[in-house]
Amino acid sequence: MNCLMIVTYPSILLRICILLSLLVAWSNTFAQLDVKHFDTLVLRSVTESDSANAEWRHILATRNNHSVDSTTQLLTTFTIGERNWFALIASRQVAWELMLDSLARPFEANLPSKVTIIVGSHGVDDAFTFDGSTIGFDASILEKNYGNANSAENTERIDRLFAHEMTHLFHKAWVKSEHMELRTFKDSVLWECIYEGLGTYRSLSSKWLPQEDSLPAVTEVVLDALLPEFLANIEKVCNAGNLTVTQKADITRNLSRGTISKKWGAFTVAIWIARFVGEDEGKLKLVVESGINSPILLAIRNIPFNSPYKPLLMECLAR
Repeated sequence: MNCLMIVTYPSILLRICILLSLLVAWSNTFAQLDVKHFDTLVLRSVTESDSANAEWRHILATRNNHSVDSTTQLLTTFTIGERNWFALIASRQVAWELMLDSLARPFEANLPSKVTIIVGSHGVDDAFTFDGSTIGFDASILEKNYGNANSAENTERIDRLFAHEMTHLFHKAWVKSEHMELRTFKDSVLWECIYEGLGTYRSLSSKWLPQEDSLPAVTEVVLDALLPEFLANIEKVCNAGNLTVTQKADITRNLSRGTISKKWGAFTVAIWIARFVGEDEGKLKLVVESGINSPILLAIRNIPFNSPYKPLLMECLAR
């Protein structure tokens, strides 16, 4: 439509013409961005090639999930439900590219040149990271845990899962840039608490998060149940020299695995992060920069002033 030809029409027509012109321009610009700039994330699936299938099999074997020999045929094809999950992931690729800057900001990390997102099946975890530049999604576990990919809530859910795993990649890059070493069992436990706590913070649905400075009832219930376990375990790791192999395994068993209501480390730290940050995500930088001290600092900030654990945590922090 030529706007110069309708200047004598009522002004409303001119406004419509200008609006349509802008929409066309924006559409063209977005299309160009899509092609030219949104290329950090590379999507692969086990059904596309032998090399992708081999990569997935290698990942599963490395993660010690199971022997993949018995599922070789299953790993090369998707069921209808699994294909729907792959289609959902593919449909979110551009949106995820737009999330990268904000996810990177707390770590002051440079965006990696490429991040491979590989979708397979017949593993154990719904989503995970592998090395420093790969995110895996298991379509069979996604379908098992969350049902039909086309259900309304699963678009938001897959976005949260991506944010969780991408946060892990940025965190790994930060650790490498800081030359941080985990020298003791205590270091490893505190690292797992903050590493999975930050990831879980990104993947929690709104039902768990603070609302106007107060926690939802469901969060209070879970937090009340997990807090004693958190404090007892942190006290133990501060004296880790006295722990047996079995005791160490008991401490780490539910730190970040299992249902959300059982993750004494990941969930507790995630909620404390949410309370600390509020609506100012700039505070996440402080959480990251505090490194493995963050779980203890957050605990000191959140437990009652007269808690007998407070001086123990202060002492642990000073060591």
